Amino acid sequence: MTRRRTFWIVFAALGLGGAWLGVSLFSEALPTISLDIRMDRAAALDSARALAERAGWGPEDARLAASFGQVDPEVQTYIELEGGGREVFQGLMDSGAFHPYQWRLRRFAEGEVEEVEVRFTPAGTPYGFRRTLAEDDPGTGNLPEAEAEALARGEAARWGVDLHRYRRLEASERTHPGGRVDHTFVYERDDLTVNEARFRLRLVVAGSDVAELTHFVFVPEAFSRRYAEMRSTNDTIALVAQGVFMVLF
Repeated sequence: MTRRRTFWIVFAALGLGGAWLGVSLFSEALPTISLDIRMDRAAALDSARALAERAGWGPEDARLAASFGQVDPEVQTYIELEGGGREVFQGLMDSGAFHPYQWRLRRFAEGEVEEVEVRFTPAGTPYGFRRTLAEDDPGTGNLPEAEAEALARGEAARWGVDLHRYRRLEASERTHPGGRVDHTFVYERDDLTVNEARFRLRLVVAGSDVAELTHFVFVPEAFSRRYAEMRSTNDTIALVAQGVFMVLF
């Protein structure tokens, strides 16, 4: 069969058709975005070290590990599929309302539970942090909810967060075995939504110290389930296509 001219004509036509289809759908399957990265790894390490030392975070003789990347890919998927498309996602980044790509610096010591993660935007602006403490760490004293929230709001202001754009969504507390009481406050922006996505801020006070400031985006659970089913279907199609390719080729 491979000696027939007709076979090679059909084979070449299918190859060219596949190449054209791949090129035409590339931007849809693998969309590109514009990202202005003005902080390099060395600057991120220096900034994280200075912040941690000034605040007294992390264990002594701590090491620093740096990484840069997308924090939650599901947010981009949701916005591109159900929130207006790639242009909306790019617009959120350009406006500074949302930073899905971040520098993350982890300050830790071998064998120690206590550590801290500091985050920066691609431009180098401090964007949040999270301290991890041992369950039996008693902290430096506990605060009632109202005082803990006031402390957390003050810390958010120092990190450049305009809480006038947010409303408090929920508050909770947890008592650890060591007696430390952690208060968690979640705020949601009133002036920014993308379909059902909600832009939120989580503040945590551990004992009498602020232990976390994290920006995140809530994506509807129903979409997460649909997306998981979509991925499963795509994996099945890819497996069948691979089998057909192996048999025919």
